[in-house]
Amino acid sequence: MKIKLCFSFLCLLLTILSFGQVTQEAISKSRDYINYKLTNYCIEKFVNSPDGQKNRIVYDSIKTHLTTKTLADASNYNTLSAQLSNRFDKVKIKLSENINKLDLGELVNKSPEESASIIISKSLDVYKNQYGTKFPIDDEAMKSNLEKEILEFLKKAVPPVVAPSTTPNVSIDSPANKTVDGIQNEMKSNEKGFFSFSHLNFWNLLTLFLIIGVLIFCLIQMSNIHDRIDRRKKIADDDTTPNRFTQHDSYSKNVTKSDVERFIQNSDKISELNDAISKLQNRISILEYSSTIPSQVIQKQQPTETYQTSADEVFYMMKPVDDYFPNSNKSYQKNDTVYRFIVKSNKTEALFEIHTGGAPVNDIAKRSEAYIKPACEEENMPGSPVNNIITKRKGVASLEGDKWIIKSKAIIRYE
Repeated sequence: MKIKLCFSFLCLLLTILSFGQVTQEAISKSRDYINYKLTNYCIEKFVNSPDGQKNRIVYDSIKTHLTTKTLADASNYNTLSAQLSNRFDKVKIKLSENINKLDLGELVNKSPEESASIIISKSLDVYKNQYGTKFPIDDEAMKSNLEKEILEFLKKAVPPVVAPSTTPNVSIDSPANKTVDGIQNEMKSNEKGFFSFSHLNFWNLLTLFLIIGVLIFCLIQMSNIHDRIDRRKKIADDDTTPNRFTQHDSYSKNVTKSDVERFIQNSDKISELNDAISKLQNRISILEYSSTIPSQVIQKQQPTETYQTSADEVFYMMKPVDDYFPNSNKSYQKNDTVYRFIVKSNKTEALFEIHTGGAPVNDIAKRSEAYIKPACEEENMPGSPVNNIITKRKGVASLEGDKWIIKSKAIIRYE
């Protein structure tokens, strides 16, 4: 009975996971299409402003590439980046690049309606953070139009469930029968079955494995409970017999002996575990002691920067915007970042410095106007090539709303 229930549940789960899910390719196409739309909108507003009229000719040369894209033929970010390079580099870095970095892998397991809404909302949030104040956009109107287009596109991208079809009765040797058989064979070769592996992805498989593991664990626990209940019923039945006292005493002796043996075995295991735990605690103590020595030396050398930190009080940023860092752009990974922030104990002030573990040093130095100068004072001019960038003095930033305002710039030196 248990096996039948588990099998039925797994079949139902496979059916749910395989039906109504959009593909990763369709999600990427939708993101690229919105990226073209928002990038074109921003550049068009810019060239129509007094500051951007001189770039009208440049925009006209690429306007066709930005406005003629459809969902079906939307190019990826590499094509868009090549079109914007050396023309509208600031828009590319602040808007297009951030939209392309949106993590949409979770949408593979969602319905077309949920996927369309999340893709559009996240993209518009990026636009509002970067250009919402300078070039306001009608969220509801654009969101409504984009939802209609993307929802229709995603629904078409969902793998269909093929229903069995019936064919008219024809003679075996007739040409009509050969034609029908040929069509059916071609359809079977081109169709993907309802339980095709093409519908599966990493998250679906991971979910299945987790559920199967939980089911096996529950079955084991249920089996143990049933065994305990059976044993207790047996004891109760023995107690109701005429010579229950004699039988109960014999059973108690057997149980006591078994319990003693089990207790001895468990005691040995517990002793071994305690020894292992003690060794681990000694190693951890040694490591903690060795790790505190460098920090104490640093605190003595730099008494003005003493503060407590923990793992969740360090984060990373790509680059400043004017005189602040957007709090929404912080990351807990070094990849694709330039600045390292260390939050003080009051949670509203932080020290920041340049680190070179997230991007090539030469690339950072070449883009010093955007990445370095707004937040740092340069002690010297960069050479060619630049081997390293050292922070001589950390900068100070204060959290005000959703912005880390730069209170004092860092001092850096090129090597």
